[in-house]
Amino acid sequence: MNKNEFYKELKEKRAEQLFWKNFNEELENVLASKKAGTFETSNYREGKYPEIPPYQRPKDFVIENDDKYNTKLWGSFLKDSAFYYDNPHAQDKVDIKSKIQLRYDSLFSSSWTAPLNSRKDLLLWACEQKNQYMAENENDAPNEVCEFNQLVEKYGPNYEPLKEKVGYMKGLFD
Repeated sequence: MNKNEFYKELKEKRAEQLFWKNFNEELENVLASKKAGTFETSNYREGKYPEIPPYQRPKDFVIENDDKYNTKLWGSFLKDSAFYYDNPHAQDKVDIKSKIQLRYDSLFSSSWTAPLNSRKDLLLWACEQKNQYMAENENDAPNEVCEFNQLVEKYGPNYEPLKEKVGYMKGLFD
């Protein structure tokens, strides 16, 4: 038997000794608590299950001091759309769709399908939806100008200056 085999065997024996030592200590503790009458059996055996809290619906997304036309809520929706990705991944699409459903579904009178392929598509669609909503609710305010560069300037980040500084990185901007 060489040195490595000896240490390996010694290590295994020590691990086994520690296991049985801990096991015996725990067994003695359980037996002592049973004799004292303080031992609690498993809740599952007695039919006592831990309480599961009831489902709580997420709180509605509310903007304080909004008018009857939900102008601030529409502004928040346009801002979220402006901060969406130019080239979203599948998970990004799922995230924004659930965000729109949870926060802004009350803005739409009928079912909707948002174009989630790019920031431009989503932002222009959101702008058109806002104008349509305002027309349906007879708001006298002027319509939002649905031009991508103006919307980005008003609601979100403009990456054009950054493109010149960073240079071309595949997948970053296109």
